[in-house]
Amino acid sequence: MESEETQLRYEIIHKLRDLAERNTSVIDMVKYLIEASNNDSVFNIMRYFRKSFFLKIDEIKPIGAWNYFSFYGSSWSDEEIEKEIKPFIDEQRWKFY
Repeated sequence: MESEETQLRYEIIHKLRDLAERNTSVIDMVKYLIEASNNDSVFNIMRYFRKSFFLKIDEIKPIGAWNYFSFYGSSWSDEEIEKEIKPFIDEQRWKFY
């Protein structure tokens, strides 16, 4: 059982799914998540994306790398992250609801 501190908030999961349905960019979804959860840790972002979009860890590793290295002059552009992650999210849309 997850502690209250580590428990995922389902209203955030539903909002992320709604944003994906509206074709919101991955980066904008990450920004929403950081603001809504008040937590910018890579671990938090990856947990929410895994749960929200039924993604495997290998499919979301680019988000973790982009988020972590963005503070150190990441060579990954927002467009590259979009290209890497969005297809996996789009493949899972039928599972959202």
